[in-house]
Amino acid sequence: MAEFFASPRPDLFLVFGNAHDRQPLRQLVEDVDAFAELVDRHVTAPTRLLWLSRFAEDDRRKPAYWRRYRYENGTMSRLQWLTEANRIVYARMRRRFLSDSGNLFLFPDLLQMSEPVLADFNLDGVHMRSEWYYHVMSYILQALCNE
Repeated sequence: MAEFFASPRPDLFLVFGNAHDRQPLRQLVEDVDAFAELVDRHVTAPTRLLWLSRFAEDDRRKPAYWRRYRYENGTMSRLQWLTEANRIVYARMRRRFLSDSGNLFLFPDLLQMSEPVLADFNLDGVHMRSEWYYHVMSYILQALCNE
């Protein structure tokens, strides 16, 4: 990460969870902690980091194989896993979002923004219609510009 930084530093990093993640949640904790250490070491003001949560998925629109897939040794549905993954990321990063360092700016909860509109905006179980992404980007830009 340090090799990337040249002069001038970037203004903003956008980080988001991979929609294809299926890892055990204990591994997610380790990965988030390792990434957080890199952020603490290398992302300093005025560069800021905006971390987008994972958004909801609609199992009804996925192929049969994915509808039946279970996570965490068969104990969780996809939506349960996504909810817990977002909770873990926020819990591990929370103190950074609340600090006065100014480099972690926002953690929008896209799962809560997407779950109520899955029937209208979800295309294939994972991807949303472009209008939904435009809404999310509008939200982010308003937050950035309002600061």
